[in-house]
Amino acid sequence: MQRIKVEQAEPGMVIGHPIETSSGQILCAKGTELTEGLVDRLDNLDISHIFVDGHPVDDGKPRKTLKEELSVLERRFAAVGDNKLMSALKMVVQKHIRNKHQRELEEKSKEAAGLEESDAETEATDAQQFKLKVEKLENLPTLPGVVSKLSTMVESPNVSTAQVGEMIQADQVLSAKVLRLINSAFFGFPGKIATVTHALVLLGFDAVKGLVLTASVFDIMATEMLQLWQHSLGVSVASGIIARRTGLRDVEEIIVAGLLHDIGKVVLNVEGPELFEQVSQKTAGSDLLFIDAEQEILGFDHTLVGDWLCDKWNLPANLRDPITLHHTPTRARNAVQATAVVHMADILVRAVEFGSGGDKGIPTLDRNAVVALNLSLSDLEEILDEMEFELIKAEDLIPEE
Repeated sequence: MQRIKVEQAEPGMVIGHPIETSSGQILCAKGTELTEGLVDRLDNLDISHIFVDGHPVDDGKPRKTLKEELSVLERRFAAVGDNKLMSALKMVVQKHIRNKHQRELEEKSKEAAGLEESDAETEATDAQQFKLKVEKLENLPTLPGVVSKLSTMVESPNVSTAQVGEMIQADQVLSAKVLRLINSAFFGFPGKIATVTHALVLLGFDAVKGLVLTASVFDIMATEMLQLWQHSLGVSVASGIIARRTGLRDVEEIIVAGLLHDIGKVVLNVEGPELFEQVSQKTAGSDLLFIDAEQEILGFDHTLVGDWLCDKWNLPANLRDPITLHHTPTRARNAVQATAVVHMADILVRAVEFGSGGDKGIPTLDRNAVVALNLSLSDLEEILDEMEFELIKAEDLIPEE
């Protein structure tokens, strides 16, 4: 909602707050769409300003980007230190600012929808426009049909494990990739898993669903994004090591979450290759993190793209949280420990330079994530030692360049 001068009102705007006369009579209720007649009538009344919803009116003042607003907010709150109440307030204000910018993006998207299709498909860094591309996912063959069918079958109480396995195995190329991943070193099963049905029994529907998604984009990552594929394998291996050491349940799902944690980067590359290239060039030869370069150039990042994918694919919280919050693990509410595991695994794999997440930097390890997993510095040393051996075995899944 924005307060504007009456002379700035235009037909099509929507009243955001009731317009009243000096005597209290309501002239226009909230939600009323302005017409030419209403605009003319307002001009003739003793009303100077009104509130409207929708795309902001240009008032001549320079508008801050989301990053600029958050930066200003950070500076203003810098003096409060570790005050918990003020920190909580800052988070509320940050959420408000992000929501405001998201609403503005959505309004711009609605306006753009009225343009010709050729214009609507023009490349842009607008988050809402890119979200529409993610929802279509035209450049990820095989994926939409199989995943959609898999989701429907899994949710049905009348469908057996064998039926789900047969559906996946009907796509022989896809099922072969899934089985190759399942039989790789980081799951560590003592015997070979010969069928997808057997895998479903051992890993569960959610983990296998994640592996189907991974297998579907395997060719893209293994050819066009080999360093990211290597990094993802490393995070998957490290996630399994950390999860087992801390005694967590559903280790296999955490391993899959590690494998998928940067899936947003894959979609950014295939749906907006020129945008991905801009971000990559920004990080080349510098210590700037990929996620910071994304925010600077695009105004959003791969974790948000991952969140859209989770919505589209109907992924459960134990996969969604690590995908969308591995850079900000303290925000996790559903899969707190799994997110902490993937956060730590991501940083450890970056530290040992196994593959690349798209930059040369190492994000700061969140202390709360370490506390949540009850790990000490000596534990981290032992985890790194174990990783060194397991990462060598994971190289079997890395095609030769």
